[in-house]
Parts: sequence; structure tokens; C-alpha cells
Amino acid sequence: MITTIKNKIGTTVLRDYRGYAIESYDNRQLGDETARGRSYSVYRNRDAYTAGDDALNATVMCLDYLWEAKKFVDDLCK
Repeated sequence: MITTIKNKIGTTVLRDYRGYAIESYDNRQLGDETARGRSYSVYRNRDAYTAGDDALNATVMCLDYLWEAKKFVDDLCK
């Protein structure tokens, strides 16, 4: 399932992948209007995302591409 959340600054997309939730968002949403591109965060599931839990990749790595986020989840599933 894919959920799109639009706001004044950009768009956040939340997608399910192998039981985990992958969030992607416009880098401009971080407060720097000169930033371009998207970033990705991986959560245990949608409930963890909604509860405001820390992303699983937050202290490990910055994910700049969807394929990196999916590989991160694939490695967690091993």
C-alpha cells in the first residue's frame, strides 16, 4: 500500500515493503529551501511511523534512493 501526504513544502510518501514502512520525503521539508532530491527512512511498520518512533536507519546511514531503502530492508530480513 502506498500513501501520499501533500503539504505546502513537498510530498511525503509512505509505502509498505516486506512488512516494513519506507517513508520518502522532499529534502526541502527539512527546512533548507535550496535542498533538492528525496530522502528515505525505514520504520518497523506503519504503527511505528505513526507513533513517531525513530527510523531504523537513523543512526546507521542516510538513504538517498528507494533501491537503497529496499536493500536496507532486505538486509534486515536475512
